[in-house]
Amino acid sequence: MSESFRILSAPLGDYLVLARPGPQRSQALRVLNPMAAWIWQSHCAGLRSEEIAELLAARFQLPLEQAHADVARLLASEDDATAAVPLWTLHLADRRIALTVDDPVLAAPLERITRHLWAENSLPPDTCLHLAGTAAAWRLKVDDVTVAAGAAPDDAVARTVAEVVESACATDQRLLVLHAAGVSRAGRGLLLIGSGGAGKTTLAAALNASGWELLSDDVIPVTPEGYLLGLGLSLCLKAGSWPVLAPWLPDLDRAPLVERAGQSVRFPPPPGPINRGPLLTAAFVFPRYCPDRQPALEPLDPVQVLRGLIEAESVIPDLTQDKLLALTRWIASAPGFALTYPALDHALDLIAEIQF
Repeated sequence: MSESFRILSAPLGDYLVLARPGPQRSQALRVLNPMAAWIWQSHCAGLRSEEIAELLAARFQLPLEQAHADVARLLASEDDATAAVPLWTLHLADRRIALTVDDPVLAAPLERITRHLWAENSLPPDTCLHLAGTAAAWRLKVDDVTVAAGAAPDDAVARTVAEVVESACATDQRLLVLHAAGVSRAGRGLLLIGSGGAGKTTLAAALNASGWELLSDDVIPVTPEGYLLGLGLSLCLKAGSWPVLAPWLPDLDRAPLVERAGQSVRFPPPPGPINRGPLLTAAFVFPRYCPDRQPALEPLDPVQVLRGLIEAESVIPDLTQDKLLALTRWIASAPGFALTYPALDHALDLIAEIQF
């Protein structure tokens, strides 16, 4: 049986129980009787159907014809049972996400976008995503619940990537989820915080290509204890950043190209190393690209950092007194800076001055 189609199994007396990894919502467990269990285990051991049938006939004193029929029937039902078993297991932050894609047309770009996140699928995933149907009529399910459907292949790819990010952020389990890019060095994370258009993704891509570890280019989950987690997903780069990043990403024009919300974006894999965390915060940086200004790195006080986090539309779920105290402690734990830069080289030089 292919590693892509791993099934959980456990003995129950003389019987064998089979199940798919992940959440078990309205999903029947399969219980195999002793004969069926023996067929299954022989198949998993790599024996061919003909060999299993011959051994089955001898072991259970069955006519060979009946043994062949029993093996064929069980293995046919196995194909049905494994049809929606995870194709890939992705490791982002502290989460494992199973992703199944039915249509090869949709699987091709998603494979290139996620391949560097593939992990062993021996552990049960936290969330299961299934992109079902065809490129012209697709449905995206999260834990067996349909969350989107459509007829445009690019929409399917973009929505699947968005749901992978959403599942990895696990917002309800975090202190907050930052609208920020993040990089790390020497075991600590540097946050690049800002709303859309602030240049944080472009800056994170250049830093990663320069040797910094990438946490994420757009959203960063923060644990209740104040540690940063990294998603490490492929960069999502708008067309305006492509010529700017050409010196750092020479293969950018080969990255998957997707039309998303009326804009062309490319999804290159991180050019440098990734870091999933958890990490302490080294600094809060609020970048701003200003081609007509002098480069500057100006200190911010904690109140200004808090305001910047709110203006960047970070998500703080279910705020309580304890969470508010944890939030203010976390903000006070690291310095904040406003970064103004007319070119990427200036930004990289100024960030290098931040003490870690």
